[in-house]
Amino acid sequence: MNLNHIVDTYINYNSSKNKIFTPTKTYLLMGLSYESENPQNKVLSISYNCFECAGSVTNNDTVVEYKGYKVVIITDSIENKSFLYKSFKNIKPSKTFQTAPINKNIIYDSPVHLGIRFDDKGKIYFICMGNKTKEIKQMLGLKSDLEDCLD
Repeated sequence: MNLNHIVDTYINYNSSKNKIFTPTKTYLLMGLSYESENPQNKVLSISYNCFECAGSVTNNDTVVEYKGYKVVIITDSIENKSFLYKSFKNIKPSKTFQTAPINKNIIYDSPVHLGIRFDDKGKIYFICMGNKTKEIKQMLGLKSDLEDCLD
C-alpha cells in the first residue's frame, strides 16, 4: 500500500471537484486504527474540513504538513502512529490550529471520507468513499472487483 499515492489521489480528486479544497482553506484528517473484527488488519480514514468550519483540533493532536496541506493525524495506538510516520513520506511537523467550536445543537454536513481496510502485509481488501467509490477506486488503480461499500 502506497500511502502517499492514496493521499495524492484524494487531494487531486477533491481539488478538481471543490473550489474550497486548497491548502489555504482546508485541512486533512487522517485516521488509522486497528480493525475491531480482526485486530491485525487496519482501517485508514481520510477526510477534510475547512479552517473556518466547526471542528475539534486540539493542542494534543499531531499535525504535519504535506504538499502545503495541514494533516491532523489521529490514531488509536502508538504503533499505528509510528506506522503512519514510516509510511507517509515527505511530511514535516506543523503547528496545531484553532477551529470554530462544534455546536452540539447543529447537525453538520461533513464531506464523504475515504475508508480503506488493509491487512498486515499492506494489501488493500476493502474501500469505500460513498457514491464516489467507483471513481476513486479507478483513480487509485485498484481492481474493479475489489470489495467495496457499493456491493
